[in-house]
Amino acid sequence: GGRGSSGGHGSGCFPGDSLVEVKKGGQIHKISLQNLKIGEEVRTGSDSFSEVYAFGTRHASDGYDVSMLRIHTDSGSILELTDNHLVFIKKSEPKPDIRRLQIGHGLSDCKATFANHVRVGDELILVQDAPDWVVHDGGASSAKKKASTSTSTVINIESVIKREGLYHPLTYDGRIVVNGILASVHATDGIAPFVHFGGIQLV
Repeated sequence: GGRGSSGGHGSGCFPGDSLVEVKKGGQIHKISLQNLKIGEEVRTGSDSFSEVYAFGTRHASDGYDVSMLRIHTDSGSILELTDNHLVFIKKSEPKPDIRRLQIGHGLSDCKATFANHVRVGDELILVQDAPDWVVHDGGASSAKKKASTSTSTVINIESVIKREGLYHPLTYDGRIVVNGILASVHATDGIAPFVHFGGIQLV
């Protein structure tokens, strides 16, 4: 699923040019999602990493158009994903239909919601900026494992067509930081159809 001009309604995915952070040999490396491999430990929080145990979807760019949402924030961070993928937000007034989560340091009132339910004014959870990155031919690396956690307000949401493939990594703790923004690994694509947080079924 997730391929063709209506790709956003199939498999929940990120495009292959999204960036993630992996832990290797005592250093943190920033790589594109298309280069992420099963067994690697990927950043899932300010000081947490979790192993990628599988890919729900892993399609290299093959000329197919995929409909995605591009979410812009006031920090300049941008998240691109299919509309049926879950992302974490923080709001001043909790909604009764979204489960409240405790994520990171001092960040309560985090909620998992589908990308197509995110609105301008919502706050996404940023996990970035602390490491001192060293840029090299293979990407970038840092010896500092802990990142800062903050929020950034959504200022624009647009529908875009992506051609960089479809990637849906699955981690043991159910989270992943993509482009410095905290997201879930879950989506309504049949890969993980029943998602539970604190005993409450979310999907």
